[in-house]
Amino acid sequence: MSGTTADGVRDVVIIGSGPAVYTAALYTALAELRPLVFGGAIFAGGALTTTTEVENFPGFPVDQGGPPPPAHP
Repeated sequence: MSGTTADGVRDVVIIGSGPAVYTAALYTALAELRPLVFGGAIFAGGALTTTTEVENFPGFPVDQGGPPPPAHP
């Protein structure tokens, strides 16, 4: 996707980063809407790097595990 359309108009603007933003962009594109994503950080961060499980992420048939939870003293 080049980031622009012939008429320069987009149907949906999505602001943020992480799996929720990319999932929203994927589903709006599948619905034949023209999403424009303004991303946050260039690198992964936030909840995505500290979670122990990612559920219902498109393209993966089963839940994706994360790092093991921290040990409790």
